[in-house]
Amino acid sequence: MSGLMPNLDKSTCYYAGTIDEQIAKLGEIMKISTCSLPVSIEKRVRQFLWSGSKDEKAHSKVAWSQISKKKDRGRLGIKRLRMWNMACMSFHIWNLCGTKETIWVKWIHTYKLRGQSFWVIEGKSINSWVWRKLLRLKEAVRAHVKVQIGSGCESSFLYDNWHQLGLLYKILNDIEISLMRI
Repeated sequence: MSGLMPNLDKSTCYYAGTIDEQIAKLGEIMKISTCSLPVSIEKRVRQFLWSGSKDEKAHSKVAWSQISKKKDRGRLGIKRLRMWNMACMSFHIWNLCGTKETIWVKWIHTYKLRGQSFWVIEGKSINSWVWRKLLRLKEAVRAHVKVQIGSGCESSFLYDNWHQLGLLYKILNDIEISLMRI
């Protein structure tokens, strides 16, 4: 413990997916102001850029898709948060499938994957929100991943994208796969 205390007058607590009664009780206990998370941050950024206020609406002179282009193309270079989030989550998938040795990767391999490949794991409703989002992004990322076979110890013949035809488990039927005895 550092001994530092937060300034409760300047602090705000944001909640999502919590019942209003619980939020009110926590607000009373913690003596801190509460707010809800904005549903669409990009929408608020657009409103502010066009009108100078987050509450006022104004019509834009330039399309949002043009504003978010890179600065070297003569635009503002404001990042689209949805794309930025997909890139960050793709990086997590890259770490999971690579040889990155972090505590998070080891934990995922031990408790979520349990010896299976990330590419064959199915999402369940009991999984956390973040894990379900990573699994939903799996197919979009897989299209951009190519595997070098090497010795074959670190790759899957059927489930890794190494062949020019793509994923073999999608091309072959169950009988053909069982006849291979792999």
